[in-house]
Amino acid sequence: MISYNALQVDGLKDVLETIAIACNTLGIDFFVVGAVARNIWYANSKKELRGTKDIDFGVYVPDKETYEQLKAYLIKQYQYTQDKENAFCLITPDGKGIDLMPFGKIANDGEVMIEGSGMTTLKLDGFEEA
Repeated sequence: MISYNALQVDGLKDVLETIAIACNTLGIDFFVVGAVARNIWYANSKKELRGTKDIDFGVYVPDKETYEQLKAYLIKQYQYTQDKENAFCLITPDGKGIDLMPFGKIANDGEVMIEGSGMTTLKLDGFEEA
C-alpha cells in the first residue's frame, strides 16, 4: 500500500477526495494520469519519485454539458477557479492546478474542443483504451 505522503504531491488526498465526490455525484468515471500516475507506478517499482506541480485526471464524459457540470460543481462546492490560460485546468483554493481531461463520447475523431480561453483543444490518444 502506498501512502499519500509517499507520492510527494502536496494536497493530493484532498484533491482526490473532492474529485471523487464530484464525479460520483455526477456519475462520471475518472482516473489519475500524468505525473501522479507515474509516481504510483514508480512507488510500486521502488523507483525514485519525482515531484509535480499539478494533478491530471482523465474524466469519461458523454458530452460538453456534463463536462461543464463537473467544472461548475468543483467551482461552487469547493471554491476551485478556472485557469485563464487553459480551459481544461481548474485551480484549487490552495493554488494547485487540476487538469480535467475529458474523453469518451465528447471526443470527435480523438480530439476534444471546448469553450474557454487559452488552451481549448486536446488530443487524447489512448484514453478510450485506458
